[in-house]
Amino acid sequence: LLDLLARPDSDYVVGLIREERDRALAAAAARAAEVAPGLQVDTVPLAGPPAQAVTESGSGASMLVLGAHGTGALGSIALGSVSWNAAAHASCPVVIVRGETVAVHREIGIGIGDLDASAEPLTFAFEEASLRQAGLIAVHAWHIPLADISRAGSPSPVPDLAATAAEAARRLAGLLDEWRKKYPDVRV
Repeated sequence: LLDLLARPDSDYVVGLIREERDRALAAAAARAAEVAPGLQVDTVPLAGPPAQAVTESGSGASMLVLGAHGTGALGSIALGSVSWNAAAHASCPVVIVRGETVAVHREIGIGIGDLDASAEPLTFAFEEASLRQAGLIAVHAWHIPLADISRAGSPSPVPDLAATAAEAARRLAGLLDEWRKKYPDVRV
């Protein structure tokens, strides 16, 4: 590090960074070939802000697979910023793979924000769970706005939280029942 700091030539530093990137890509490709012989592995160095570059690299792909490399105290349970951004913005399904664990849970998770949305994410999740003989964990979240002040100055009614939650649970169960019939081998 002191050697790098002593050099005013930024091309030298950029060259070292590129060499390290190329070594890391070659090592990742070799590891993938070792784990899955016969799998075609291509390495492509990306440029630009990491979260944006990785997310855009999934454009046109059938699936974008990323490692969950969060850092800090919650690194082992939280997603890193790149994975988080890709999961939120990629134009294809995103699969986040955590590091090796002692036990294999064989579970696939799907977040369902809109119960009336396209069936594509559910089709993908159920097909992947069936293919991998995995269970499926479906998570549904919604937003209940706080009381707004109407133009007349009085608060608008706040929805009944228990009734709203019960209705969402009923609709989610109905939606998942349709998919359970199509994929009876998938535990939901």
